[in-house]
Amino acid sequence: MKYNIGDKVRIRNNLITGEKYDEGCTFMGSMEKFRGEIVTIALISGTTYKIEEDENYGYWYWSEDMIEYKVEEKVTECKVEDEKEIESDKKEAIVTTFTYLEGIQYFTELNSATGKTALYSYDILEKTEKIIQSGNVTIVIMDDGTKGVSKCDPDDKYDAEEGIKIARARARIKALKKELKQLLQ
Repeated sequence: MKYNIGDKVRIRNNLITGEKYDEGCTFMGSMEKFRGEIVTIALISGTTYKIEEDENYGYWYWSEDMIEYKVEEKVTECKVEDEKEIESDKKEAIVTTFTYLEGIQYFTELNSATGKTALYSYDILEKTEKIIQSGNVTIVIMDDGTKGVSKCDPDDKYDAEEGIKIARARARIKALKKELKQLLQ
């Protein structure tokens, strides 16, 4: 088995409802809420897995082909002193570093003329992402140094998960703009 109990893994975002994967595991409609999510392996049953986030380890089995990659997580506490986006220069912060191991990214192509779909994939190299959370500010730093920031309005309730999604999206947009600029030169 590729993964162990306790491993954090990301469920593929492009799983197709009703489609069979690996050993005949069918991706069902009620499994859709886990698409693209990071989950924890709870049980191993033969060549399949069950996840903690599925209530009572759930009814659903997950095959290796349904999992995109393993996420390595290391959490440390530090003082953030030089981040310009943080209002006070010595705020307590939590820094989380995620290392995404090598994997495969799948995507589906739809031919608009024929209506047929084709599944393609490409290899993903190992990459690291750092997330800094302090107060109502979230900063995501990609392995190429690209940074995305999200700030919550002081009158709103801070949601860490939404903050990470927004900061990650902003970092990706900057990285893609930088990549496009290099391609056009």
